[in-house]
Amino acid sequence: MKIQHINRRDFLKVSAVAGSLLVGGNFFMNKLDPGVVSVQDSRVLMGTIINITLIAENRKAGEEAVNRSFQEMERLVAIFDHHNSDSLLSRLNQEGELYDAPSEMLQVINQALSYSEMTGGAFDITIKPLVDLYRSYLANSMGLPAKKAVEGVLDLIDYRRVVINGSTIELAKPGMEITLDGIAKGYIIDQEIQLLKRLGYQNVLAEAGGDLYSSGVNENRSPWRIAVKPPRKTLAGFITKFEVQDQGIATSGDYFQSFIEDFSQHHILDPRTGYSNQELASATVIGKSAVICDGLATALMVIGATDGINLVEGLPGVEAYLVRKNMEIIQTTGMHKYSA
Repeated sequence: MKIQHINRRDFLKVSAVAGSLLVGGNFFMNKLDPGVVSVQDSRVLMGTIINITLIAENRKAGEEAVNRSFQEMERLVAIFDHHNSDSLLSRLNQEGELYDAPSEMLQVINQALSYSEMTGGAFDITIKPLVDLYRSYLANSMGLPAKKAVEGVLDLIDYRRVVINGSTIELAKPGMEITLDGIAKGYIIDQEIQLLKRLGYQNVLAEAGGDLYSSGVNENRSPWRIAVKPPRKTLAGFITKFEVQDQGIATSGDYFQSFIEDFSQHHILDPRTGYSNQELASATVIGKSAVICDGLATALMVIGATDGINLVEGLPGVEAYLVRKNMEIIQTTGMHKYSA
């Protein structure tokens, strides 16, 4: 898989649909602290734009570190990409079992299964047959699938039928398939940050289409500033801004891949019913890692505002900022401490 560099025109084109978070290091003019440089690079990977901002004392060394981090991301994407028929995830889906699964895949799937338990099945990586059904109907201009068609694939969706025994992963029912789209991006960002830390870079911000992690501080030795765009194009500006340090953030929304114009049905489907929850327009989560935020932001779009807030309030170090379809804001009690 080749990583694609992008020019400014391509960046603006893709970023218009790829993400919901704007990064302070890139979008707010800051004066560099003496003796440091801000190394920035943007590339297309995982179907979205990956932005890295790294604070370094030497530009060339910083650029080499960023290149290494993209190479590591490319390696991980090759494991988790179900669109690539040669990936290990595709092999698992095709054969129903995978022997000697790499540790990265075992980590992600185990974490995903823990989120499924935590959310009562609102987050479920075995949802792929349902998502494929919707996309097949839409690709063939058939509108949304009929109720009977939806019900026909629900029996293939059950995270409890993903069996892990040592390094072997088994899908217990023929026809089951999994997608890691709701969690792998956060995991890859976390791994990228850890690699850069091992290389000696503590002040880094990595962002991928609505998911990010902020390590250390920006070029002014201040927390990174993050602005969240509204979930509707008709609304200008930002709905909120955060200052974060050593935190992950992820946003999920009905507008990323809406199946119909009113946003009532979209790519975030409830694995238990086969349909999208029609309450929320977006969910933003702040937590100790990008992978936690990635999975929870997806789950909250399924769970809804009241149950979602109750869930997050019980999780240490996690906060949520939810936007209903009428643009009403609901947030956890501790979210205010991140306000910029």
